[in-house]
Amino acid sequence: MKMKKRINPSKFVIITTLSVLLFTVYSFFAFKKILLVSIILTLLNLFLFISYPLSIIKKNNYIIINRIIGKVVFNIEEYKIQRVDKRILKGAIRTFASGGLFGYQGCFYSNKLGHFKMIAVNLKQLYLLENKTTGKKIIINLI
Repeated sequence: MKMKKRINPSKFVIITTLSVLLFTVYSFFAFKKILLVSIILTLLNLFLFISYPLSIIKKNNYIIINRIIGKVVFNIEEYKIQRVDKRILKGAIRTFASGGLFGYQGCFYSNKLGHFKMIAVNLKQLYLLENKTTGKKIIINLI
């Protein structure tokens, strides 16, 4: 059985993304002498854009997150999966991540979870996938 669902971003993600994109355009005019700032912002936006999760598919024993370029595939049998509330993210630190720009993507750390990754565009329908072998954790939006 195959279930596909588009993941809708939260209002916070939309506002943050639009604000940063507008600032990036503005930076080309405001920082004419320091063009490197605008180039770095543009590259950052491009990287986050291409890794933005568009949809999620639950098919047989797999969860597939489709991105603008590429996809992330999880074999359900390799993971312990549990629904989590967004409160589990309270106090989480972005170690190498975006906390709203094109979603919540990257590496985080919290006292409750330790190190974990996250691929989500809103803080609803969050699921923690913990690899049964390695113990690595990732939080995703799931159908």
